[in-house]
Amino acid sequence: MVVAGVVALTSVVSAVPVSADVSRVVYFPVQSNTVCDDTNYQYHFELDISNISNVSGEVTLYLYKKDGTLLTQKQPAGYGLNSDITPGTPININGNSTLQYTVRSGLSGVLPCEARPSYGKIEVNSNSAQFVATGEVTSSRSVPVGTTTFWATYNNTTVTINEGKPF
Repeated sequence: MVVAGVVALTSVVSAVPVSADVSRVVYFPVQSNTVCDDTNYQYHFELDISNISNVSGEVTLYLYKKDGTLLTQKQPAGYGLNSDITPGTPININGNSTLQYTVRSGLSGVLPCEARPSYGKIEVNSNSAQFVATGEVTSSRSVPVGTTTFWATYNNTTVTINEGKPF
């Protein structure tokens, strides 16, 4: 009976295909419990995804709000900030290049503070490319001084993705 159990276990183990899919999905937290409101404070989330291969590859960025719903908005380009990636939409990244995502919440943002991303994942949809990614969360306050407005930074946190290692 023990031998049959070992044989059954061996056949079950060998019958299950080894899949690389799990290693091609990277989850990461995003600091969202920071200052933010519609009158004085701004929350800013930025993310870079770089293809470190010589060939193009496809990824999908998913960002989730605190309540678990999918975030699909991105910030229009401006002030030198790019937002090439739309969350939830597959995108091709050429070899040896980087695409970026950014969104602001609160003052001057496209999202209300309640809709900030709280966590995310990147799915690699191709087998031929490797990627690295990093992000940053900044919270700041507008401070008027005379006729000029300055931004005082309250929080600046790096979003570490896959310990900085390729995926």
